[in-house]
Amino acid sequence: MGTQTQDLRSVATKPQIVNIQVVTGSGNYPSSGFQHYNSHELLSTVLHQAQQHLHLQNTAGWVAKTEDDRVLNPSLTIAENNIEDRSQIFWAPTESGGGSFDASGNQ
Repeated sequence: MGTQTQDLRSVATKPQIVNIQVVTGSGNYPSSGFQHYNSHELLSTVLHQAQQHLHLQNTAGWVAKTEDDRVLNPSLTIAENNIEDRSQIFWAPTESGGGSFDASGNQ
């Protein structure tokens, strides 16, 4: 049984490759196709690489979401965020809720 436990442990820690593309209003990273990441990589690392590649200046307050609009946590790993292979991550500033206003500016 010790060998089986070791096998399960090695499967759990074995790196799995996940292909990701980050989509922003300033472009995509990579510009076409996907970048390969270890599933144990922090999402913040992926976003930082996109920021550097796309020369984004201020991304404080930006939100990363999946294709189905699920908000991701940059401080978690790709695996912990349940990001699937060949995913696009949509990364943009937080949308401010403008609400409905009439012509005089009243809600």
